[in-house]
Amino acid sequence: MQPATIFLSTAFFTMAMACSTDEAPASPVTPGSSSGTTGDVESTTLEAETTTAPPSPDSSGTTDEPGTTPTCGDAVVSEGEACDDGTNDGRYGGCEPGCGALGPRCGDGIVDPEGYETCDAGEANGTVACNRWCKISGSRLAELEGPLSYTSESHLIVRTDSGRIFVVAMSPRTLWEFTIHEDGSLETVSKLNFQQLLDGNVLPSSVVSFVSADGDDALAIAGSKSNMHELYVFDVGAPGEFSVGAPWQFLTDVPNDGTTDLLSVGASHWLIGDAHSGGPNDVQGRWIHRFPSLDILSPATSSMIWYGSSERPRPRGFVDPETGYVAMFQGRVGFVADHMRLSVHEPTSAEEVFFDFDFEHEAPVVICARPEGGMLVLARTTVGAGQTVALGYQVDPDGSLVGDGEVVLDLGAGMYLEHCATGRDSILLTGQVDGRSIAVAVEDVFGPQPTIAWQHVDLSVGLRVAETAGEALYHDGRYFVTLGYQAGVVVFAE
Repeated sequence: MQPATIFLSTAFFTMAMACSTDEAPASPVTPGSSSGTTGDVESTTLEAETTTAPPSPDSSGTTDEPGTTPTCGDAVVSEGEACDDGTNDGRYGGCEPGCGALGPRCGDGIVDPEGYETCDAGEANGTVACNRWCKISGSRLAELEGPLSYTSESHLIVRTDSGRIFVVAMSPRTLWEFTIHEDGSLETVSKLNFQQLLDGNVLPSSVVSFVSADGDDALAIAGSKSNMHELYVFDVGAPGEFSVGAPWQFLTDVPNDGTTDLLSVGASHWLIGDAHSGGPNDVQGRWIHRFPSLDILSPATSSMIWYGSSERPRPRGFVDPETGYVAMFQGRVGFVADHMRLSVHEPTSAEEVFFDFDFEHEAPVVICARPEGGMLVLARTTVGAGQTVALGYQVDPDGSLVGDGEVVLDLGAGMYLEHCATGRDSILLTGQVDGRSIAVAVEDVFGPQPTIAWQHVDLSVGLRVAETAGEALYHDGRYFVTLGYQAGVVVFAE
């Protein structure tokens, strides 16, 4: 059976099994009310978004204990009361005066601008163009100017265990933290050129991951240069205050090609990359450095596997949240034909428990989780000029890797999707087309009816139009997309 095909272009996006144009999704029908929404996604006025989910009737107060006299305003839901939040002033998400009815909220079927709603389809929210947070899917919610990279790539966005959001720009090397206000707007908390903290050591590559150590937030940045690999750990426990300890350093006896991934595997951390042997019979290999903790004194375990190839394998990894196994994909590992090598590793020992070869695809681009479970791998085919495809995989409990979907992305000339972020119902793919930034949200990628939910081309912050869309982050019903060339961050509703 031939895989489904998604056709993408700068003018419109269509799908073999479903269609979508650059227009806004159809306005949701508001059950039981004449209130609704209209408008084009691209021209949607910047709206602020509430970060607190509206309370349910059960959360608008506690219940009375036996022997107490019920009183509206005591923050206790008593018999005959619909709610009681203690204030009962009819505010958005609260309780009406008299405790007889809930206040306006997302899901009541009435669009409430004071509650930062742009739509409300009642019980249909999340199944139509109006999402679960009463925002038009794909609508632009907020933006914040840089600083980000002077270059078109190497701008990374991550969130710590405590919910803080950071952007790492690699040129200049800037660590930037911003906060989300209650109304959904963004504000810079701090920014720091972290190159001065590295004391002239190895220049970090564009690999970044957040980890948590002893309850404090820490940012791990991996770097490599020549035959040395390093891992820096920044203490970002206090907003605006950063410090970095001595880096882990690894000297190898082979030329290094680069760090390609950094994974948090339980309490340990895996630094992954590739290298070549040098000399007339130069071949490529994959290396893994494993750190049991962020303690600089803890020993690390290293391993190297050589392949009969003259091309970089560029390994990428994925930690399966269901089984805990680590799946790895690497490309170009054969002299006869380009192909990918697939493997699954035990998370404690890194022992390889499964491997296979894929002769139809030559290199992984990026891997992300799927909302329904499993992973999506963007890869390039070995046929013709090399199409980009979305491959679906699941890790079985025994550690075997099972493919469960393939969708061809017909990108056309000059279009590259190189990053992905996982939402509650969709996956956002970002990149560029002929020097223009692009973001595409896709739902049910490997299902019976894959759908492009929305898309944007020529993303901008203020008057700056970005040439490429970089890494994205999903948080609380929103996609945060980084834009290159000092543009900044733009936020879209899922």
